[in-house]
Amino acid sequence: MITSLVINGWESKINYTAVYRSLKEKGKYTTEFRIANNKVFKIVITPRTINPSLTMLGIEEKP
Repeated sequence: MITSLVINGWESKINYTAVYRSLKEKGKYTTEFRIANNKVFKIVITPRTINPSLTMLGIEEKP
């Protein structure tokens, strides 16, 4: 994401530590990008579990 912002000429105000702390405390990270006090766009980062652990759905192992 940071690379995409820099390639398109936007200053990167995002750093890993700020995102990590905000996700841990608030459950999301938000930052706004402005030009001349006009909000151009906003980035919201939220946690997502990829490949959650599967339950055995009540099936016993080696009954």
